[in-house]
Amino acid sequence: MRKVRQYDWWLPECNEAALFALPEDDRLDQDGAPQPHVQQQPSKRKQNRINKLAAALDEYDAALEALMVELGRHEAHDLLDKAWEPIEEIVDRMNAIEPTTVAGLQAKAKLLLEWYWHNGGDDEDPMTVEIIKGLAGARLAA
Repeated sequence: MRKVRQYDWWLPECNEAALFALPEDDRLDQDGAPQPHVQQQPSKRKQNRINKLAAALDEYDAALEALMVELGRHEAHDLLDKAWEPIEEIVDRMNAIEPTTVAGLQAKAKLLLEWYWHNGGDDEDPMTVEIIKGLAGARLAA
């Protein structure tokens, strides 16, 4: 919206009868551009509003980035990524183990609960799905 000029659109006749006479599938715009039968005029009010909103968003983004730099958020994120790698390796190894006892099944179920809880209950997380598949196919020794 930043570089899109804002317009007021209207039908040439400027009356309700002309608007209601249009076929239902006829819209005033097509892919963001006015149809040929629609007149248009730049709208200073709409353009000013868009400009103010875009400026406020830019100001917010700049302040957020400055705060992240000041607080060391980027460095902390890098440290978290490095610390997380060994945890993922352990989870991968645990997930690969087929439980053959009730205790093993309980451990795998606990892994699923911990992982699911840590990821905020994301049902579509690939690791959550893999752990569920592993639990669903588990066969305990007789």
